[in-house]
Amino acid sequence: MGRRAEYDVIVVGAGPAGSATSALLAQRGFSVLLTDRAAFPRDKACGEYSSSETTQVLARIGALEEVEKAGGRRLGSMRVISPKGQTFSMDYAAMSDTVNREVLATTRRVLDATLVDFARKCGADVLERTKIDGVTLRDGRAAGVICRKRDGTTEEIKGRLIIGADGVHSVVVRSLGLGAPLRWPQNIGMVAHYKGYNGLDDWGEMHVSPRGYAGLAPQSGGLVNVGLVMPMSRARRQNGQSALERFESFAMSFPEVRPRLDGAERVSPVRGVGPIGARVKRTFGPGYLLVGDAAGFFDPFTGEGVYKALRGAELAAEVAAAALDKGDLSAHSLARYGKMRRDEFLAKEMVCRFVQTLVGLPPAMDYVVSRLARREDTRRIMAEVLGDFGDPRAALTPRYLWSMLRP
Repeated sequence: MGRRAEYDVIVVGAGPAGSATSALLAQRGFSVLLTDRAAFPRDKACGEYSSSETTQVLARIGALEEVEKAGGRRLGSMRVISPKGQTFSMDYAAMSDTVNREVLATTRRVLDATLVDFARKCGADVLERTKIDGVTLRDGRAAGVICRKRDGTTEEIKGRLIIGADGVHSVVVRSLGLGAPLRWPQNIGMVAHYKGYNGLDDWGEMHVSPRGYAGLAPQSGGLVNVGLVMPMSRARRQNGQSALERFESFAMSFPEVRPRLDGAERVSPVRGVGPIGARVKRTFGPGYLLVGDAAGFFDPFTGEGVYKALRGAELAAEVAAAALDKGDLSAHSLARYGKMRRDEFLAKEMVCRFVQTLVGLPPAMDYVVSRLARREDTRRIMAEVLGDFGDPRAALTPRYLWSMLRP
């Protein structure tokens, strides 16, 4: 592949956020370089189901058909099971009218590789197996990246705009001094794939216990993704166990997960990630933007991680294209991106924090789940918000909170 001496945009990180941003900017005619230290396809620790609105964003980007052909699977509903077995279901298939609201479940091995290929087809140059050591600055503005070549030497690749999309442990964030402390929640996640599971026809499940929670997301090819999340303090107390022993003992501690996996065969290694979360001081600055988990990440119990990455890519591409066209990549020019992200994501994050609070308080989780199971209108609003197609502010009003919490 012939590489340019300088690009309009360099995107560091080829997960969903980075690939989608690259594709959208390449579609607009900008020269884009997309880099990642991995080679695709590759596996990644993830719950592998996404909120309902994810399919609409993929359709707008132009990648939905390719993702579904590659192995994306629609799930009609997601069920939440409380510590004492109370259950409510978010029936997205029943909410479909003119728009298919079903959840999309896709392995990250398939999703990420498909989106990288899509970015390449849109005109982006792609560098895999490429480690970025940091961002270079000129006159106080991000102006390129330091690329480490396979022989150990380094070179600078120049870019008018640098976009950090390289996840929770972002090199771009670290290089620019943008990290902020994460105080809560302090969780660790583990995932594995199983075959030969029981039940789970066209739905996924979230099981909550006093120890943490478990997510089951059926995939194409007869697989189910089993994702487990526990407090890091609890994980530290289990240091004598191997990752597999810790995973299997925790999975089987959920009374309604055990029969799902009875006789099932684990067909992947156990992969872990932690902490599940990150904070940054800001998401824009002179010559740079942050997208995806690099822009801040909150434990996605409700499955909005991929949606937020893709929707953030749309916002970043809109602001970046306007700034590149004007030739103004100052912090002032890019500041609109920060406001757009706040307007788009802040209220939903508040709902997510409320849900995470319930997850950490088992009696409260039992109480709320039992109320949602009985109250159809209240349940529907929550499903729309968690599915990312309802206004999250609707779940934050005193009237709604009373409808959920009243006896």
